Amino acid sequence: MKSGKKITSIISIAVILGGFFLLAGNFSKSISGLMHLFPKPNLKPVASVVRPASNGPGFAILWMTDFNNNRVVGFTPEGKVVWAQNMSAPPIPRSSWYFVGGVERVTVAPNGNLITSYGDAMIVDEIDRKTHKELWQYGTAGLQTYRGGSLDEPHKAYKIDDHEVVINDSNDRLVKVVDQNTNQVVWQYGEYHVIGNRPGILQGNTSVRPVDGGKEFLITETLAKRIILVDRATKNIVWQFTKPDAKWLENVSIDPTNNNFVLEDRQKGEVFEVNRNGKIVWDLAKLSDENTISYPTDTAVLANGNVLIAESGKDRIVEVVPMTGMIVREYKIHGMVTTIAIDQNNLNGIPLQPGKYAQPSFYVPGKPQIIMVDDAQVGMGSGGAGTADSERKLLGKTTYVNASTGRAGQISLSENGMTYPVEVYNYSRVMNKKGWVMSLDSVQAGDKISVTGNLVQDLSR
Repeated sequence: MKSGKKITSIISIAVILGGFFLLAGNFSKSISGLMHLFPKPNLKPVASVVRPASNGPGFAILWMTDFNNNRVVGFTPEGKVVWAQNMSAPPIPRSSWYFVGGVERVTVAPNGNLITSYGDAMIVDEIDRKTHKELWQYGTAGLQTYRGGSLDEPHKAYKIDDHEVVINDSNDRLVKVVDQNTNQVVWQYGEYHVIGNRPGILQGNTSVRPVDGGKEFLITETLAKRIILVDRATKNIVWQFTKPDAKWLENVSIDPTNNNFVLEDRQKGEVFEVNRNGKIVWDLAKLSDENTISYPTDTAVLANGNVLIAESGKDRIVEVVPMTGMIVREYKIHGMVTTIAIDQNNLNGIPLQPGKYAQPSFYVPGKPQIIMVDDAQVGMGSGGAGTADSERKLLGKTTYVNASTGRAGQISLSENGMTYPVEVYNYSRVMNKKGWVMSLDSVQAGDKISVTGNLVQDLSR
């Protein structure tokens, strides 16, 4: 009896299970038949970016402007400085020297030379990358347009071809194309000293970038919280993007993988990319080191899609994977980096070879490379900042602090029993008594410091 009951129970269970699976199968078919009434949710990301594999930093030279020290510096992916120029020292002519404010912006011309601009000095230069000589200058140092000058607070400038340079003439509310052969303005957008939202009028222009070889100009209108693409021939706006929550949009770089635009909002501490449909592809405010982005002043996009961010609030340049915020490399800078420009050619004009700068053997995936840019050594011979063999260490103390900026303006240096009031901008680095490198922002009146560099400007009378 027990065996019979056991067999019966097994059969009953089998019948029940069979009915269950049969019911489930029919139920599934019924549900499948109704699925057309409930479309599957779209699980695709809002924007997807295909990034080619990276085999290295993707530049031969990274150029930067160091506002605090009035210098342009170029260094390799390994952090070796191969070019540097103090912009108030030979071979730059004295007519272009300016001590009130340092050089702020640099771009690379089609011929490989450097186009530099000074917001405070009111000038734009072309500098020969081999000789450091000034080949061309537009504007007069310290002379604004309302006093008879040519510029008023120029921002980034780009050389379009072999003789034309487009300049964002910020405080004049103009974008100008200047012919280097005649120094005449051959095209402009905006109206002198007029701000408004009428066609052809700019609203706080802080940046311009040529697109398609200068057939179009991408202009940042900071006060309007937008960027506009202007056709050169017609002066019509052919594309625009507005970000209502923006605080201070300025420089724009182009992503070579998709021709999208990358912008920095320095007051918000934000970097983002927008596509040609006006959609934000990615947006970064915090990086993989868990720190918020501190006062980004410029960006540059590498061929693998990674983004270089000039993070002047932390005296560094970081290479970041934009979709994740992961820091790949961090270049530590002695100075305030205000703009950057990537160069695919070395100083001799030889293009970067693919794979030439492969990841070094000590690279640990997932952890950023920390690279010190030693801008007080090799490459600093030209421009009065001293080389490893010729530098002098002069003891002194700060005698003057600029009241408007809080930065050290002059220091009193003693050598051979004589005291020289000299400009801080002429020196590559300032150290305290313990030998620690100090930010110029932290130097106070009365601080006893030592300076590494050459005395290139004697202000004593």
